[in-house]
Amino acid sequence: MSAMSSSTKTVKAPTLTERMTALERLLEASMASTTRSITELREEIDTKSDQVAFLSAELEKRDNIINSLTADLKKLMDLFSSSRDRADAKTYAEAAATTKPDVNPLICELRSRKIARDREIHKKDFTVVLIGMPEEAEEDLNNKCMKILEPEGFGASDVDSIFRHGELHPGKERIVKVRLHRKEHQDRVKRLLGRSAICKFARDDLTIDELSMDRQLRKQCREMNENSTDGTKFVVRDLMIYKKKTSHTSGSGMVFNVSDGKTATLNAIENVVQEKKQ
Repeated sequence: MSAMSSSTKTVKAPTLTERMTALERLLEASMASTTRSITELREEIDTKSDQVAFLSAELEKRDNIINSLTADLKKLMDLFSSSRDRADAKTYAEAAATTKPDVNPLICELRSRKIARDREIHKKDFTVVLIGMPEEAEEDLNNKCMKILEPEGFGASDVDSIFRHGELHPGKERIVKVRLHRKEHQDRVKRLLGRSAICKFARDDLTIDELSMDRQLRKQCREMNENSTDGTKFVVRDLMIYKKKTSHTSGSGMVFNVSDGKTATLNAIENVVQEKKQ
């Protein structure tokens, strides 16, 4: 009996202080995790809020275009109604002697503008533009891009064409356009190629007005970087100016704060509008 008792080890229960210390450590870890989650949620909310604001502005612009076209259509309807009333007032002999009027030039202009705009937007929704891709005398653009896209599930049936665009200037590479068969692939292809080593970055295919806005934003971004006193850097992505962060990293090596781009983007839009008025 004494042998058994001597072989049994006594387990020392933790003291109250040790229990409190362990509990404090557990609470600190839990609070740190909760704080990180809250910070990430706030950043995501800020991003979504600015995306909603940008989309609202786009919808407002489209509404203005629709209202303008509606007003033009009303003028045309009034013109047709007036012409029809005058035609009804003619005698049969006068009507028979009247030559067939030409098609109203305003109708032709509106129709051609709409067709051109629809075709341009349709093509650009299917296109990704690569910036800063070195240009070689003999290059296989398709092979370079597909080496990145194929491991992610994209095949030849998803890509319509890959080609250089623009005039060739010594010492300056032309942009590369990747045209897709389905526009729902545009964002993912832009992200994959833009984060790869074959180019500096990738963007959407921009219209003439959007290119003008992009130039305004890049000019403003350069001025902001030159005037920055605390080392903060700004970049332009997708017609927005973003503040470049260094505390966190993403797949592209940086995180951008969308909220900082709203004012700069609106200023660029106003500059483009003023240029058109002049």
